[in-house]
Amino acid sequence: MKKVILLSMLALLLLGAIGLAQTNLPIFTWNATPGSWVEVTNATFADATGSNTWSTGALSTSVQVPGIGYFMVLPATPTWFKLPRINWTLNVSQWIYISVQYLDYLMHVDVPGDYTVDSFSIHVMTNGGVFAYFQTGGNLSGNDAGSIPTWLGYKVDDATAPALGLPANGDNNGFWYDMAYINANYGSPANKITLYPGGWWEHTFYGWLGFRVDYQQPKGEYTTWLDIYIQSDP
Repeated sequence: MKKVILLSMLALLLLGAIGLAQTNLPIFTWNATPGSWVEVTNATFADATGSNTWSTGALSTSVQVPGIGYFMVLPATPTWFKLPRINWTLNVSQWIYISVQYLDYLMHVDVPGDYTVDSFSIHVMTNGGVFAYFQTGGNLSGNDAGSIPTWLGYKVDDATAPALGLPANGDNNGFWYDMAYINANYGSPANKITLYPGGWWEHTFYGWLGFRVDYQQPKGEYTTWLDIYIQSDP
């Protein structure tokens, strides 16, 4: 009886000191080459926290001894006591894999005409929805040489060359979209587009640059650019 009273008093003294204790725990990933588990040291990719929230108040004869654990006085008559439930909760981040083929183009044409360049490609794999918007540098332009009518066209999972010729200057034809139209309709977060609504998906987006060199176009160097912004679908 004295032992029970002593343990109960000690439990009350320790109860106020026992709170939420959190500890950073390592996460391991399987490395097939050496055939062993390797700790993930980059906390951006993986982290875990373990906490001890077992209150001694549930059992008056239970006392936590720091560094050792819990001492419990069990009754002489066999009785089942439930220990605290152990829970695991996993939060999986949205990940995205992107591969972009061709970032810089150097083009040269000698005579007037309508031209397009073989497509650039953006390969995307992700486990969630993705929003995107686009900003461009407008038409191909030079410092003192004016500008060249310029369009962008795209296909999804289809690398064949576009079948439609370039439309009239400033127009679109269902495949080719001029730079001013892209900036006005898809050029800010307010008019973003949904690349895919959600879940796991994988697609390759192919894009073509089309431009029209008029016979009156001054010689010189002309440039433009395309910026793509992406965001997860919450």
